[in-house]
Amino acid sequence: MKKIRILAVGKLKIPHWQQAAEEYKKRLARMVNIEEALARDAGAGLSMPERLGVEAERLTKLRRPSALLICMD
Repeated sequence: MKKIRILAVGKLKIPHWQQAAEEYKKRLARMVNIEEALARDAGAGLSMPERLGVEAERLTKLRRPSALLICMD
């Protein structure tokens, strides 16, 4: 069975989005193994460019080098 590893920054905080994510994971789990890895949010005291840089670095450390990378927003 194929494997999908979902990398994300922080946890979903809004219940509606939490429920939607769980529903999609449930549907996908029939076809693929799903693994999640969360990167911690950067500090709120940083400027947006600094914050994005810190979070990008944290996500990069979670990525497996041989994996196909698909970015979603």
